[in-house]
Amino acid sequence: MCLPVCLAEGGGTLPAPQFDQLPWAVRFATQDKVSYHGLVSYDQSGIAANGMLYPAPNVVGLLAAIATHAVIADSAKEKQKQELRSKADLIIAPYLSELIGFKYEELGQRVRKKIGNRSLSFVEPDITDVSGLLIASQPTFSLTQDQRAVVLDDFISIYLGDSKEKPVYQATIRIVSGRVSHDPISQFWRNNAGENLKDIAANLAAEAYTIAYRDASHQDWLPQTMRSVKYGLGNSSQVERAQVLQYMCGRTVLRTLRGGLMSVPNESDAQENENDCAAGGFQFSNVQAQKDNAAG
Repeated sequence: MCLPVCLAEGGGTLPAPQFDQLPWAVRFATQDKVSYHGLVSYDQSGIAANGMLYPAPNVVGLLAAIATHAVIADSAKEKQKQELRSKADLIIAPYLSELIGFKYEELGQRVRKKIGNRSLSFVEPDITDVSGLLIASQPTFSLTQDQRAVVLDDFISIYLGDSKEKPVYQATIRIVSGRVSHDPISQFWRNNAGENLKDIAANLAAEAYTIAYRDASHQDWLPQTMRSVKYGLGNSSQVERAQVLQYMCGRTVLRTLRGGLMSVPNESDAQENENDCAAGGFQFSNVQAQKDNAAG
């Protein structure tokens, strides 16, 4: 299995990009309430090695002792991770009443407006027979603990033509929003029945689909040199070792060491308002226009 990014074996590719002509159909895994959580860091979930000794009378006993310890350690780690997730979710709790009616169907409608593609549609979770591209999406949104940014994590599969059972492309994608500077921040998220939480989710999802499409259709990225990229995550900064694929609209598209895709705000532009760049600035028409201007 070729994750987090893979193309079909045998050199399979998507057709040449015709953003306004090739129909898209996006299929969410569920039509239930959109998944919104608090962003959690698992950095503290590991159990440090403690030089444990394994008293055993022979090799078989030693292996059994090691295996038993591994099971106990894994169970303890999973319990610790669950505790971290539960604690992280406390940050989104004050806004759950605004998000209770926010379902994937509404998210799809909002994404369609962001992308502005008339041939974009959203289909039921059990649909497999569509013309053009079928993009299977499993988006989850997370509010940072300082409440200054929203992060989308998605696993995207693209099906084309007769490839209804086997995707021609798969990728894990993380999109980090720009820093939200409004104060008081809690009121900003509550305003108009949680409109800002819903709108930023649509921006991030639209950007994720556009980046996945560009990557799958082999559009030209920048020369892929590995480097350390510093970017804004709310009020904090993060560093990712990755290949830089594209700079645009105060943002950077990356391919991580594990092969996943990321779009992050440049640290110098971390306070950029997300609405200044529709869908994060990655609408295909905007990309093509910028390439055309550069060529001219």
